[in-house]
Amino acid sequence: MDFVRVASSPRTLKTAVPAQIYCDHAVATPLHRFVAGAIDASMIFLAFGMFIVLAQFTGGSFGEGKFFWGLMAGSFLLISLFYGLIWTLCDRETAGMQMTELELVTFDGFPVDRRARAARVAATWLSFCAGGIGVLWATADEEKLSWHDHISKTFPTMREGASSFHQQRH
Repeated sequence: MDFVRVASSPRTLKTAVPAQIYCDHAVATPLHRFVAGAIDASMIFLAFGMFIVLAQFTGGSFGEGKFFWGLMAGSFLLISLFYGLIWTLCDRETAGMQMTELELVTFDGFPVDRRARAARVAATWLSFCAGGIGVLWATADEEKLSWHDHISKTFPTMREGASSFHQQRH
């Protein structure tokens, strides 16, 4: 028999606004999120660089002028989309999140399924395509949630039992 965790009363924030997150998990710190994002971005740039090198070695031509830059931009966007979708299909956290010992959970504290991961990938694109405002939103949000956290109703938190990346000095 499955038991569902039900909060006895809704949490409220300092401003007396009801909290979006109903579980006891803490939202990952901005530093953890930044490092995980930087690792993921470096993986995307590495894949893009490998694409360019492979195309050059196989004798491919990218053209010139506006066509060249459009092809480069389209290729970069497709590679970054593929990077997000591959982790969704594998039902796993991204490489950056794994290295920083973060995991995604729902606002209720449950593990994230593929559908929520796919919604998060799409919402992350929206957050970045709006000039990064969706990501910067976390600096003003009382719970430190970005647009893609709110839209997908998921957020990153420290993995239970994680120790190497976030140990504090005593």
